[in-house]
Amino acid sequence: MNIENDLQIRKICSEDIDILLGIENESHPDPWSRKMFEKELKLDYAYFFVGNILSEIVTYIGFWHIMDEAHLTNITVSKNYRRLGIGKKMMEYLTNCSKMLKIKRILLEVRENNLPAISLYKKFDFKKIHIRKKYYSNYENAVIMEKLL
Repeated sequence: MNIENDLQIRKICSEDIDILLGIENESHPDPWSRKMFEKELKLDYAYFFVGNILSEIVTYIGFWHIMDEAHLTNITVSKNYRRLGIGKKMMEYLTNCSKMLKIKRILLEVRENNLPAISLYKKFDFKKIHIRKKYYSNYENAVIMEKLL
C-alpha cells in the first residue's frame, strides 16, 4: 500500500457518520456521539474531512477555524490502518489547510497518556503549553499543545 497515492481526502458528508461512529467507538474511551458529528456538519467554522483508501473510510480529521486560529477537534485512524503514515498525511493536510486559511496557530488538547498522538504532534512542531487538570471524564489531564505557522 502506498499511502501517498492511495489515501484520498474529502469533506465529510452525513452518510459518513455511521462509519465514523464505528471508528470512533473502537478508538476512544469517550467517543463522539452521532449528534457531535452532525453538529460539525452544521457549524460554519468547522472543517471536517475523511480519508478513504479504495473507497473505505479509514481516518478523519476536524478543526474549527476561529479568527486566525485553528483548533483541532478530532483526528482518528482506524485500528487496522495505524502505523502506516495515515495520521501523518492527515496532519499535513491540516497544516496545508491552515496555511491556505491564513491561520497563525493551531491548538489541540490530547490525553496526557496518549503518547503515540503526542509523539505525532511533536513531529509537526507542536509544543506543550499547558496542562488542564482532570479535563476528561475519567479525570485524566489534557495536554494543551500549540503549533505556530
